[in-house]
Amino acid sequence: MSWFAAAFDDLRDPRTGNARRHDLLEVLTMALTASICGAESCSDFADFAVDREDLFREFLRLENGVPSHDTFSRIFRLLDPAAFARCFEQFLTALGEAGAGVVAIDGKTLRRSFDTAAGRSPLAVVTAFASWTRTVIGQESFRPGEGDSEILAARALLECPHLTGQLVTADALHCQTVPRPAASFCFRPRARARRSRSRRPMLPSGASAERNRLGDQAGTSTDDVFINFPLAAAMRRPFAR
Repeated sequence: MSWFAAAFDDLRDPRTGNARRHDLLEVLTMALTASICGAESCSDFADFAVDREDLFREFLRLENGVPSHDTFSRIFRLLDPAAFARCFEQFLTALGEAGAGVVAIDGKTLRRSFDTAAGRSPLAVVTAFASWTRTVIGQESFRPGEGDSEILAARALLECPHLTGQLVTADALHCQTVPRPAASFCFRPRARARRSRSRRPMLPSGASAERNRLGDQAGTSTDDVFINFPLAAAMRRPFAR
């Protein structure tokens, strides 16, 4: 709650006079919590707040009870979108700096996003998912075959400040040179790539590959390649197939 309050402290409350019956930060807290739980509209926010009022009162004052759907709607209509986006970005940054964790990067094609009439390929999105908080901390969209690729979208995500100090995992196609990395990376090459070390993809700048036979120690004979850049010993465990 302290991270959220600090991030949104500078957000101007657009309401005036008696319209400020409900604290802005408390309204945003309830809306964010409801969104994480699947709420998609202001009516959903209000229903969620009513159902969880006892829970919210454990850390919110709620001096005038829970807001109605009209209150949620009015606040989000009046808020400055750009200012809200900046505050939310600060919140995600603080959340990412709370402790080291694993960030998984993966690309997915959006269902029914193709444009047959215009002859355009379907829209795809590369997502950075923080496993320790179970939140999406970044996304980049692209259209395969139109000058974009999952690799380029992932590179844009790697510039995200939330990745500093984190362990980033990705598919084998992302074994590319990473300039000025601020995180540790771990890739799992495909079986055919492991059979030929001469075809090993490029590693992040300054990284070294280690080939480990896991035999008796892990109960398997699988070969695993770790990208040592620099990877904390506690996190150096194989991704079992």
